[in-house]
Amino acid sequence: MELRGSDLLFDLHDHPSLSSRLIDLCGRLQVEVELRLRAAVNASRDCMITNFGVWGAGLRLGDDSMINLSPMLVKRFCLPAFGTVNRLIGGLGHIHLCSLPHSRCEFLYPVLAEAEEVAVASSQFGFEYYEQHLDELRGRLAIESFYGDARRYVSEKYGSFAAWAKDFVPRFKNESGLVLYCQVDSVEEGRELWAIWQEAHRR
Repeated sequence: MELRGSDLLFDLHDHPSLSSRLIDLCGRLQVEVELRLRAAVNASRDCMITNFGVWGAGLRLGDDSMINLSPMLVKRFCLPAFGTVNRLIGGLGHIHLCSLPHSRCEFLYPVLAEAEEVAVASSQFGFEYYEQHLDELRGRLAIESFYGDARRYVSEKYGSFAAWAKDFVPRFKNESGLVLYCQVDSVEEGRELWAIWQEAHRR
C-alpha cells in the first residue's frame, strides 16, 4: 500500500502474479532489515521483543492494510507472505491490525485462527472477540489487545475500568491466550490500575 496506494487493491485482482512477487519481495526485505538491525545492536536472532516492548511469538508484523481485503484475498496474498517471513526469521507469526470501536475487522480473526503461519493477532479491540469466541480460539490463536482507545471504551461502557475488570477478570483469569496492556500517564496511575487488576483476580 505504501508503494502503490489504493491501486494495489486492484493489482491483487488484475495482476495477481506480479502482486505476489512484490509482496514476497517486501516480506524478504523486512526479514533482512530486521536481522541487520538485530546485528547492529548485538541482539540474539532469537530475540523477539517487539517495537511495543512486548514479547512476541515471532517477528511482529504490522498489516493494517489487510483490513481492506476479503478473507479470500487475505488467504491468497497475506498468509503466504507471513509464512515466508516466519520461515526466514525462525519464529511464529505475530500479526497486528488496527481496530476501532466502530470498525473491529473481526472477519479477519477466523482466517488468522486457521493459519499455521500465525500464532498471535494483535488488535486494540480483540479482547471482546476473545471473550465471545474463546472456544474457537483456544489453542489456535492468541490475542494481544487493549492498547489505544480500549481503556476509555470499557470505562465508558461499564462506568469505570474497575467495573469492567471485576466483570471480565473472574470469567477468564484461569484461561490463557490473551495479553492485555495499556498506556498510563504516570507511575501512580499504573499502580492504581494494577491494584484494581489484582483485586479482580481475587474475586
